[in-house]
Amino acid sequence: MNDMSDEDKKITGELPAAKPVKAEKQNPPILTKEETKEDKAECYVYIGANRLTDGLKCNTVYRGYPKELVEQAGAKYANIARLFVPIEQLEKARGEVRRKGTPLYLAWAEMEKEV
Repeated sequence: MNDMSDEDKKITGELPAAKPVKAEKQNPPILTKEETKEDKAECYVYIGANRLTDGLKCNTVYRGYPKELVEQAGAKYANIARLFVPIEQLEKARGEVRRKGTPLYLAWAEMEKEV
């Protein structure tokens, strides 16, 4: 069929036929902006004081809202739920924790009193 010599193939630049790629080695699907935002929205950060006996450590990132942990700690600390913030709001929330009189500051102060 193809009567070209190896020397001719080098000169003409003919390449061997490409092998098909298996489906498992293909690139993963590209996420849309909406899907990416949903994934980030599922992550929450605890910005309150460390209470290791209650399973609370400052700056811990949770995948999804830690409902059970919040309910359990809510028995001791009334405003604990405010201190679990979505990652998108983390910078703003940290600013509010430092500003006296904000709901986040009051929730944080409540945690500090419980030492």
